[in-house]
Amino acid sequence: MTVKNKCVVRILGHDYTLVSDDSREFVQRVGNLVDDKMSETYEKNKKLSTSMVAVLTALNLGDDLLKLQAKNGDLLERLDNPSGELGRMKDQMEDLHQNLRDKTEAFTNLESDYEKLMQNTVSYEHGILELRTQVNAVSSELQDKDQALTAVTGERNALESALTQEQKKNEDLTARLQALEKALEESQSELNEFIETFDTGQVK
Repeated sequence: MTVKNKCVVRILGHDYTLVSDDSREFVQRVGNLVDDKMSETYEKNKKLSTSMVAVLTALNLGDDLLKLQAKNGDLLERLDNPSGELGRMKDQMEDLHQNLRDKTEAFTNLESDYEKLMQNTVSYEHGILELRTQVNAVSSELQDKDQALTAVTGERNALESALTQEQKKNEDLTARLQALEKALEESQSELNEFIETFDTGQVK
């Protein structure tokens, strides 16, 4: 004869004595589960009566039970048809392998692109160094030419100043020459008049 186990459980503030073939621990777990579900339902709407809370809790537990049964049935079906499940697993494994191959190929391509990029970066850096060297050389040459231009400009300014002074001297000399020529012409004219006068006096 099976020994019955009595267990007192507290559900929604009320104590209930349950008799079951199962262990007290299991019955207590069941009672705690029902109490938790009913308390959760009651907290959502405290205006419900205890019977309504019990009905709603039973519906929720029934919904959970049906979902578990459906899931259990699916698992049992898989167990009853291992070849089909194995086929699905093989397909999934092949998909995973293909995905891995694709990712490996993509990684290899990415690694190749990275190496090319690094090579291009090195070449670019060498090009930058060469350009900097050329720029420095051109800059130095420009500085030299700028200094030479400054010197030439100074010499040109000095020559222009000397030329201006020479032109002024020439203008002064030209003016003096013109004055001398005029004075010479006047003296020549006076000399001619004197000669004419002198000649005329001898004839008489």
